Amino acid sequence: MTIKSESQKRLFEIYGLEMNPFPGQGSFPVDSEYEKKYAKLFIGREDAKRKIQRYLEMIESDERVPVIFITGDYGYGKTHALKFIQYYLMEKTDKVIPIYVKNIGSPTALALYKAIIDAMYKEFRKEYIISCAKNLMQKKKALIAFVTQPFPDLEEVLPKLAEGDRSALRWLFAEKLELIEKDRLGIIREIHEDTASDALIALVRLLYYGSNIQRKFLFLIDELESVISGEPVEKVKKFYEVLRNIIDKLWGEAVFIFSATPIIVSGHLSIADLHPALKTRIKGDIIELYPLGPEETRKLIESYLEAFRKPGVREFYEKTYPFTNESIAIIHTLTKGIPRDVLRLANRIIYEAAVRRVKVIDEDFVNRVVNSVKKLEEEPEAETVEERISEDSLITISEILKERKIDEESKRRELDELEDKMYRILRQIKDKSAPLSYLARRMYVPLEVALRTARKLERKGIVVVRSRGRGHRVFLRV
Repeated sequence: MTIKSESQKRLFEIYGLEMNPFPGQGSFPVDSEYEKKYAKLFIGREDAKRKIQRYLEMIESDERVPVIFITGDYGYGKTHALKFIQYYLMEKTDKVIPIYVKNIGSPTALALYKAIIDAMYKEFRKEYIISCAKNLMQKKKALIAFVTQPFPDLEEVLPKLAEGDRSALRWLFAEKLELIEKDRLGIIREIHEDTASDALIALVRLLYYGSNIQRKFLFLIDELESVISGEPVEKVKKFYEVLRNIIDKLWGEAVFIFSATPIIVSGHLSIADLHPALKTRIKGDIIELYPLGPEETRKLIESYLEAFRKPGVREFYEKTYPFTNESIAIIHTLTKGIPRDVLRLANRIIYEAAVRRVKVIDEDFVNRVVNSVKKLEEEPEAETVEERISEDSLITISEILKERKIDEESKRRELDELEDKMYRILRQIKDKSAPLSYLARRMYVPLEVALRTARKLERKGIVVVRSRGRGHRVFLRV
């Protein structure tokens, strides 16, 4: 959770902490001011870290490592793993440039192109692209031909890119141009669905060979399952073919690491079933993430507390303070070691303790919070509105326990299981309806995946989906 006021930060001074150390939603807080700090807290994943280290050494030594998959169910830390890799590389080597891509959006070549160029722009800004174009213009013609060969229109636009021409940059970002702009640039093709795969290959080569120091790109592509969920099989197959083509053509300039739920590996949308040729590009073992054990859960909580403990007082506190070992054991039991749930529950408990100025969080306090959370939330406290937790982090302990029960009943590994999860959540709600954004948070899926799931249930006559303002509300038929 990103704390927005000094009053909230002061709330946790009783424990020698700079702020609530645990992210409120439990998931990795991408783009928060503490992103780098959180990324380094990749705890209890020794086997995964050894595999990651081995793969990164192979990348640094220029061995061919086309694609790696990090898999695990929702809340197991896949995004955290990608961010750990990103910051680890940034600190340890100058031979690789890690580029994090949050979400492609849809299983199309154009969506992949836009997601990658947007991530690159965020990392480098337009000045880097312009400088690469300038440098490439001064290279040998044979190299320019190699760079632009997949998408010859780039060669026509290259001089304008080197000048920082606005229309040329808009073209590179796949924006629609007026006919007069295209004529001035001398291009025949725009970057659209049929050309985006070739354009991406040319783009990466431009930024690789046009750079003053040639460094391989490492694209860290998150939430691949959200791209293909609910899509027709033929469309998914076509997208896998796009990936295979790009991976094969860019093996010298780029490496890809994807994170996804196990449906990509073992479900009916698995790469092995739909595109065996792409499956052969996966190097070595897939990196699988599992729930944490009791000791790993303790280390996880300890590491977050230590990271946000005020430097001048660290030596005066036990590493797990204010939690006792017994209270951490209860947290592990309640969450079954799912990292996202551990962090979210720890966030809630330490918040309740800080508000009440509880000096030690023992098992009795945890049990009281769990058993009377509704009462605790309704109690009038001597706190201002700004001291309250953000809306997204107001997820109660009872909700976490309900979600764990749902998880036990359904492993969420197939599409129909997403439908089942949405149905079960709606059935638990008093008026049998909820905003789509709420359902997406409860299901741990992106909004677009929740919408596709709701539409499928609507076609089956189970729910009704209605527009509400800028969003949607889902009603269970009763």
